[in-house]
Amino acid sequence: MSNSFTDSYQPRVPLAGRRVLVAMSGGVDSSVAAVLLASAGAEVTGATFKNFCFTEAGELPGRSCCSVEAVADALAVCRAIGIPHTLVDETERFGRNVIDDFDAEYRAGRTPNPCARCNSAVRFPRLLEEASRLGCDYVATGHYARVCMSDDRLFLARGLDGDKDQSYFLAGMDPGSYVRVLFPLGGLRKARTRELAREAGLHVHEKPESQDVCFLAGRSLRDYLGGRGLLRPGPVLGPEGERLGEHPGAGPSPGGARGRGGGGGGGVPSMSPAWTLRAGPSTWATSRRCGQGRLPATRPGCTRLSTIPLRAKRATGSRPRSATAGWGLPWRTFRWRVSGCACVSPSR
Repeated sequence: MSNSFTDSYQPRVPLAGRRVLVAMSGGVDSSVAAVLLASAGAEVTGATFKNFCFTEAGELPGRSCCSVEAVADALAVCRAIGIPHTLVDETERFGRNVIDDFDAEYRAGRTPNPCARCNSAVRFPRLLEEASRLGCDYVATGHYARVCMSDDRLFLARGLDGDKDQSYFLAGMDPGSYVRVLFPLGGLRKARTRELAREAGLHVHEKPESQDVCFLAGRSLRDYLGGRGLLRPGPVLGPEGERLGEHPGAGPSPGGARGRGGGGGGGVPSMSPAWTLRAGPSTWATSRRCGQGRLPATRPGCTRLSTIPLRAKRATGSRPRSATAGWGLPWRTFRWRVSGCACVSPSR
């Protein structure tokens, strides 16, 4: 490989003669990661995950990281750079830990993050297992993140490219695995990654990024949830418990969702955009304080959302932060009484 490749990646450990298993999705990022590792002297093997039965999932969009096209692209890249390729079947574990969890979170009125869940519960655990089986010393992916050392301890750090940083999606990883994990793209920007792919002659150098939830198979979230029986119609409630309308199902409007008529698009089309702070099945209650009161349980048989127009406190500039990130919500800025199992804060 030319100096442009060796200069673009300085591994934290010597890789000459070391064996590395690279998770390859058929995209430009994982493909360049494999090229950089090979240029550093590692003996690289590509591994692509099969997360579900393609026949049962239906036709996946070409940009999905798990489509048949993605597997074919990964295999073609491995052949082009002269490394072996293996297909890892994780259908059962992915279904149990990602798809079932995705459904359960929406059923409980929470926002799931299937990519983060996959990385912590499926991808990296299985990648490490497969690496041990194949006799590989390290595993690697094309994520824009870094593993750094401070005070003799390894820690996960953001990637250099702030627009592409993916450390958030890796935050659930077992820290004990950092010693065997490599992120060759952590010190690169996306534009440079595409340049390297072009220099290496990879046919995926201009391939669009994969940003969809892979197992939705091109369906909208509402269509997916409806097909799984996870949409439960119910009333949209205002900050004082007043009935504003009906929503067709609160699934796409969990805590943090923004839209008209109740978070992710409820049943009040004329209503100003609002944030959903809490949503859930009727049997779910929370004791977390919001403003002046607590959120009581609702009656069995309906799902409730409580909303408030964004203009109500536009001047404060406050904005709810993702409940799934564990940051909490800025309750102290709210002064209204909330009723039901959901509420919405204003936004700028």
